Amino acid sequence: MTLDEPSVFASEPWTTIPFSLHPKAPIDKFIDVLLQLPDCAPLFNNMTISQGQDPSRSESVRVELFNRAQGILSQLDQFWTQHKLDIDPYYHRRVHANSSIREEGSQSIGDTLAASSEGLPFRDPFRATFTAMYDSANIIALKYISATSSAPEKYYQRMTVHAVSILASVAYHEAQGPSSGGTFSMIFPVKIVCLMSPLEELRSSAREALFRWGGNRGVNDICTVCVPEILGRVANGPV
Repeated sequence: MTLDEPSVFASEPWTTIPFSLHPKAPIDKFIDVLLQLPDCAPLFNNMTISQGQDPSRSESVRVELFNRAQGILSQLDQFWTQHKLDIDPYYHRRVHANSSIREEGSQSIGDTLAASSEGLPFRDPFRATFTAMYDSANIIALKYISATSSAPEKYYQRMTVHAVSILASVAYHEAQGPSSGGTFSMIFPVKIVCLMSPLEELRSSAREALFRWGGNRGVNDICTVCVPEILGRVANGPV
């Protein structure tokens, strides 16, 4: 995504040949969907560039971007319907429990997430990370869809729900301690919240979580790289 070009690993040989002898596990199926997201980056860039130069082309690309991102979002929904009971059976109940975060002036994000993680725990650290990756993919797809809309705010609530869920995964890992796993895998979802969450409150919490994560797990460099660039690009749309 940072290269603004499609991923070679999304090509047909990469998604089929390695699995010719053994069927794909759920994580493999999910990665197939995740790797389609970089295909949206060139479309977003072309739409933005051509808006003032060629409105007709911009509109054509806008429709293509919407269709591509909506298709990815539909695949994510289908995947979650099929696998959510094994990955995170408490997902929707936890999201509902954390809904107060969406309101200004609610109790602190950390307290709310810690309480819900205790009452509605993840099955294990791997699945907590898996859930966070699922949430980040949804945020990215929704961000691209909102960029094609004349009323982008109608997608903000769904993006907020997924951002809160990512922070709940972080809270779970922090409660387990630095050896819980996900040291590198969790960095991507948290950076997505820093970049794309509609609420500054959540972006701020994600930044704090990112710096804590780097300090507690000895990965400061990868946690802080690109963070200034990320913060500067929030208002400009998807990466």
